[in-house]
Amino acid sequence: TVMLNTIGVIRKKTYLINNQQIKLNLDSKLKTIVYNHDSLLELSQSIQLSNTPYTETKVKVIKADCVIIYEECSKKYKKPLLLNMANATSPGGEYRKGDEAQEENLFRRSDYFRSLDIDLDSIQDEIPERFYCSNDGKIRSLVDLTTMYPIDEYGAIYTSGLTFFRNSEDKGYEYMEKPLEGVHALAVAAYRNPKLDGNLLSPKYAVGMRKKIENLLSIAHYHKHDCLILSALGCGAFRNPPDHVAKLFRSVIEQYAGFFQTIIFAIIDDHNSGQQHNPDGNFKSFKDELDGQSFKPMLPLDHPNTIAGPYWISSDGSSVKDVTILDLDPCQYGAKCNALYDPKHTENYSHPPLCKERSLKDTCTKHNDSIHMFSFIHRDPCKYGAQCKDIDNAKHNQEYEHPSFCPNGSNCEDTSDDHEKAYRHLPSCPSFQKCLAFKKHEKGHCEKFRHYMPRCDHGSYCVNFHDREHIENYKHPFPNPCPLTPYHCSLHEQFILEKNSRSLSDEINQHCLNFAHVCGFGRNCTDNDPLHWEKYIHVPRCICSYGDRCQKLLEEDHLNSCTHPNIRDIRFLCKDADKCHDRHKPKHVSKFRHVITLEDSGIVRYYNLNENIDFVQNQKDNVEHVSRYVEKEKWERLPSGSVPQEIINWIRTVRPVHRCRPEIFESIFLHGHVMSRDYMDQLQDPIFVATSVFQHSQIQQIKYLKGKKCAKDAKEYIQALVIEEFEKPRPLGVTIAGTTKIDTTSGETYKLKSPKELIKNKEVILSNILSEDEITTIKTKAIEIAQASIKLHSNPAGIGHPPDKELGTNRNVFTVLGPHLGHYYGDVFLVFKREILHHPDANFSIQAATSYASGNCFKWRPWLGKEMTVKEERIKFFHKSKLHAAIPGYEYATALELIALTSFESKKKSMDIDLETILDRWLSRDSHHSIEAHLPQLIPLDYIDHIYISKNMFDSLSSKAREFINTIFKNRITKTSHAVELDDKDTSFGFKPNSKIRQEYQDFVLKDIM
Repeated sequence: TVMLNTIGVIRKKTYLINNQQIKLNLDSKLKTIVYNHDSLLELSQSIQLSNTPYTETKVKVIKADCVIIYEECSKKYKKPLLLNMANATSPGGEYRKGDEAQEENLFRRSDYFRSLDIDLDSIQDEIPERFYCSNDGKIRSLVDLTTMYPIDEYGAIYTSGLTFFRNSEDKGYEYMEKPLEGVHALAVAAYRNPKLDGNLLSPKYAVGMRKKIENLLSIAHYHKHDCLILSALGCGAFRNPPDHVAKLFRSVIEQYAGFFQTIIFAIIDDHNSGQQHNPDGNFKSFKDELDGQSFKPMLPLDHPNTIAGPYWISSDGSSVKDVTILDLDPCQYGAKCNALYDPKHTENYSHPPLCKERSLKDTCTKHNDSIHMFSFIHRDPCKYGAQCKDIDNAKHNQEYEHPSFCPNGSNCEDTSDDHEKAYRHLPSCPSFQKCLAFKKHEKGHCEKFRHYMPRCDHGSYCVNFHDREHIENYKHPFPNPCPLTPYHCSLHEQFILEKNSRSLSDEINQHCLNFAHVCGFGRNCTDNDPLHWEKYIHVPRCICSYGDRCQKLLEEDHLNSCTHPNIRDIRFLCKDADKCHDRHKPKHVSKFRHVITLEDSGIVRYYNLNENIDFVQNQKDNVEHVSRYVEKEKWERLPSGSVPQEIINWIRTVRPVHRCRPEIFESIFLHGHVMSRDYMDQLQDPIFVATSVFQHSQIQQIKYLKGKKCAKDAKEYIQALVIEEFEKPRPLGVTIAGTTKIDTTSGETYKLKSPKELIKNKEVILSNILSEDEITTIKTKAIEIAQASIKLHSNPAGIGHPPDKELGTNRNVFTVLGPHLGHYYGDVFLVFKREILHHPDANFSIQAATSYASGNCFKWRPWLGKEMTVKEERIKFFHKSKLHAAIPGYEYATALELIALTSFESKKKSMDIDLETILDRWLSRDSHHSIEAHLPQLIPLDYIDHIYISKNMFDSLSSKAREFINTIFKNRITKTSHAVELDDKDTSFGFKPNSKIRQEYQDFVLKDIM
């Protein structure tokens, strides 16, 4: 009856209320749009996604009539939309039969039938035009009206321009005093009697219902509605469970947060409440789930493979997919589908997007929400992030989540690990920030490529910290490196030694914060302080393969090159440096490093004394000689197949020892060098002596002598002083060879000016440049060295054996590599630092060089082969037998010779010889039977490690020499109480001197050295 009356009023377009006629202004342009499965709402290229229309979406649940709520909202909001919970097959539901569901109620109260019920078009004066949304996004006229129903499963019908003029059913459908015009409604059909699993929709219907709700909000957003008046969709006569439907609405509203200003659920529990599916009615479920909630969008909106409102973001984050009513049928298993990555399955079914929270934050707070977990895929993030090599692999991209492109695009300069992993980036320009197009700001190029300072691949472990070009071109996690790190920065040395940094000066603290230094622990650093890793470089040295069993823990070079357990890579600096007495104590050396101090450092000149010597081949040949002989003579081989480690270690640590007489010893200090016999022979020439004076370390420290003119005058001054000294002891009128010219380039000769005149003349010239003390130093040193040279060449060092010159060893300083029993050389022992053995002019032979010239070596060491009869061939063979300590494996070659020599002399015919046996034999043989080390011909004093001298010999030296030695070698000299004979002329060969006191003195020194 009510519906018939409604139709009549619409036909008359008027109704009476309180005897007052109300005119109906029905919208002649009432518009109906059908959305079916082919409909396209928006094309991807037309979408600009940056922000949502609103900062939040508020939700209310009200127990009230939906039309009344719509009327209230029409006054507050720009464009509200009313949900019509429609019947999918029958327009208006069963309104003709008198049913009383929501759609029937709306039909009885408005002109809604004009839009949906084509069967009543015949009674209408004006038939409203109907449309459909096509697959190209166009709104086209609907020609075949029969296609409006049934509504597609995920479709809807949108109507604008409705007029409501009756109140609610509880008011008897009375007329409204003022009709509600221009109402927008959307007809969406829920499932009728869907299959339930307990009080939940079964998966198929849960997925379908969510899709329906999504399309509802998608169409509402497409038509720019800001307020939605919804209800408990399908929870009445269609028997959908309200708890589940409310949760599905919540899930979709979270997705559409910020796309609507307000969403209101107007729900009245009617006669369809209290059923099995909704025993507590529908209002309570929705109120408990949604009332008073506020939903804010999760930014950014354009994260790859996520969804924001209706917009599904592409896999690279650069675009969105087309917005459609249905792309593919939704898979009933949703995010739980086990065929997510099966191409055949995904060609036919759609699956949910990624959970945005998980994608953005690597965690999800809704993991206990079954609806959420079913509605969104929670893909494990790829552990390689944006640096993944398979990021463009489709299958890998489906299985793992990858970051989006950096929002800073080509301007991004952040190369930190976290950022590089968090975002994808444009390709890097090969020229980085040196690119000319970048510097010219060429837009086309700059938009395609990223320009930044690249990170050094080694980061905190970079070893190129002193390479200026590398530091300028690559970004490092540490500040600019200190130019003196790791060994020479005194400020940093103080910083690491002081436990309380606050007690240090601001200069030290500022320096260590402003500049990076090399961490003393290298790869073994355990400091977890972030500031430490920010300020320090951690150089990963090679790890010593022997670990704490290493036998080279006394070798500075080895400790400075390899990492060892419980030893700092950069050990603390020993305050005594190379003068330290504890340099041969493992415990001390493992903690402190020893360097040649800059003020004492001397340069050992290179004279190419080993020209054409192939030490590698020599070493191979020596090993081969011994090995063949052992095999031929059928000696017992090495018991373990290798040389005993104690012998190897001894060879690695033993130092060269030189012996000389006191007068030679004094001359050495006056000259400032240990000299070869050849060098001393040249000291007979005053010009050579003058050159030696000029090269003395004390004179070289005078800075103005670096100037050419001043140096020339100083040389001439020294030459004149030396010549004057050389002439003093000579008879009147006798000249010394080589002194005719004072300086071959000066034009001034001794014939033109006497030495005294030239000395006086040069002193006047030099006094204008040098201080009085500096001139005195030059004069004193020139006279001292000249006098020492005159004394020296009258009684030169060494034996002066003629073959020395033929062998070339007269140009070397003679030493024994180990205990030196050559008492006939003198009783002053000079122990050199091992470093001198690595000089390119150094070498050593297993026995004295003269044993080769004489041919004795072939008798003493028969493995050398048949004796050579021609002297020149023997000398040539000597040069082919020499070894060098810088060649890897020299210890093995030397050890084989010592073992074989000891075994041969003891007639054991066995290589099973230990170190003690070797040393016992060594101490009972003349020094010519021991390893003879030939050192460079001119060795600065700072390469002398220790001196042994008896006190009476020391006292026999000049006062100046004693003062000098006490100053320079204060901690490196041992003066014994032995009263050694100063005038002993014992030159007999053998390992023991004839004098008992000299024997005791020698035994004391050798014991201390060993």
